[in-house]
This record gives sequence, C-alpha cells and structure tokens, in this order.
Amino acid sequence: MDADGASLLTKREEDLVRLVADGLGNRDVARQLNLSENTVKNYVFHIFEKLGISNRVELVLYALNNSKRAPMSVPDDQSPTTMDRAQKR
Repeated sequence: MDADGASLLTKREEDLVRLVADGLGNRDVARQLNLSENTVKNYVFHIFEKLGISNRVELVLYALNNSKRAPMSVPDDQSPTTMDRAQKR
C-alpha cells in the first residue's frame, strides 16, 4: 500500500484493509475473503499492532494515505459547481 512499494502489511492484510476502508464490517470482510469472522478479528488486531493504531477510523486513514489507486478527479466541466451554473442558464 505504501507509495514506495515497501509495505508493513502482507498482501492478505492489505486486502483486508481495503475492504474495511470500503466500509465493510468483520462479517462481510470474512465472506469476501472466505475466512471466519474470528480470523478477521485477529487480522484486524494484528494490523492495529503493526501500524500502531487503535481503531478502524485510523485504519481507514492509513488506507487512504497509502493507497496505490490514483485519486479520483472530476473534469472541470463536470464539477457540481459548473453543472449547477449550466443548469441555471
């Protein structure tokens, strides 16, 4: 997940973090990764320890700050402000 390619987390842990960051709870993460809910809880606990964090909000912030995905952007002519002005004309 780190921009330089050196991650503190395993691939499996990164997959789990992405799902948590997408808003899934432990039960849904378990279904997605074909794991037990208890295993997901253990993963989350170990990820918290590795990253020195204590809750899911911090985990989501970590995921956002270390995402390999390019940030989403909206073309200038499609921004809500531009579209509002166009609709008023």
